[in-house]
Amino acid sequence: MRTMFLSDLATVRPAVKQTLVTFFIVFLILLFCMAPEGAIAAVVVMIPYLFFYTLAVGDESSGWEKMRATLPMSRKQVVLGRYAVVGSLIVAAFVVALATGVVVMAIAGAIPNAPDWLARLAFSSERLGNAVASGVLGAACSLLFCAATLPFAFRFGITRSTRVYPILAVLAFVMASAFIVDQGIPVNLDAVSPVLICGVPLLGAIALCAVSMWASIRLYEAREL
Repeated sequence: MRTMFLSDLATVRPAVKQTLVTFFIVFLILLFCMAPEGAIAAVVVMIPYLFFYTLAVGDESSGWEKMRATLPMSRKQVVLGRYAVVGSLIVAAFVVALATGVVVMAIAGAIPNAPDWLARLAFSSERLGNAVASGVLGAACSLLFCAATLPFAFRFGITRSTRVYPILAVLAFVMASAFIVDQGIPVNLDAVSPVLICGVPLLGAIALCAVSMWASIRLYEAREL
């Protein structure tokens, strides 16, 4: 697992600089189009996806997946290492996005007589709490994405799996929209603790990732490379 973890980190390392540049550009654009909380959540979802796709494509385009099978590394270790890397990337994206958001809010709050568009970004304890909550929910969405896509990537490869991902995304959107239209939001969110609003989705996403990891191990062990 450690070997797989380090090899995946080495694979994404060349893309770190470009991805960080993309992150700052997108973050600044979203920052002035929406509240900092929304920008933080968006990039926490986006950045791990970019790295995930880099890893998945690299497996096939470079022939690394077949070469890896000749190394003294079990397929279970391969799967565990990939999940560990993706999880680490999600945590790193959360930390970087939150830190960047806090710095921007602190700078905006320190400018005297700031215009309205800048003053609305000013730091406050309430805004910090909302930023953390948004980042946590963004991390939960990233984990759900990984839980849904990694088993298909391990079973079919990224090229064939891309035919499945749009179907999953459309089904999830349609089912969620139908539930909200028919049932509405089942609880009064104003009366629910922010810890529950953030913690329950995150714990649920982690649990689904555990199930996804088990499925990926079984599917990858049955696959012919």
